[in-house]
Amino acid sequence: MKRAFSFIEIVFTVVILGTIVSLALPRLGVGSKICELNLSIRLAHIQNEISILFAHAQLAGEKLERQQVMKTLSLISDGNTPDCSFALISRKTSLILRAISKAQSTDFRIKPFDFSSNPKIYCPTTNALCKKITHRLKEK
Repeated sequence: MKRAFSFIEIVFTVVILGTIVSLALPRLGVGSKICELNLSIRLAHIQNEISILFAHAQLAGEKLERQQVMKTLSLISDGNTPDCSFALISRKTSLILRAISKAQSTDFRIKPFDFSSNPKIYCPTTNALCKKITHRLKEK
């Protein structure tokens, strides 16, 4: 007669392993990695949307309007959580996207401000969160 695990033994094993993993994950820093990945994806999406707006404006022979860019940038706050968020800061001379992950933050600027060429979102490469979000391994 072959001996096998019963269904109850398997269920208890899965529950115990699940409990151990759920207690260990926050200590491994997985939450911050997920946040950084989320911020990175959202930033890339917004950059692509702004580039598309610029291309459409160029093809129509028009100038990219600030209102169009602001409407697109307002979408970046979708999906914000208390520990992982983007905030749009609009000033007369610049547009700033502030990324916040746990105790870290960095500011992304949009250049050129007048949208005369394809706008690029950039941040200081010396900032640790900037490097993580933009996946820059080396300073240029």
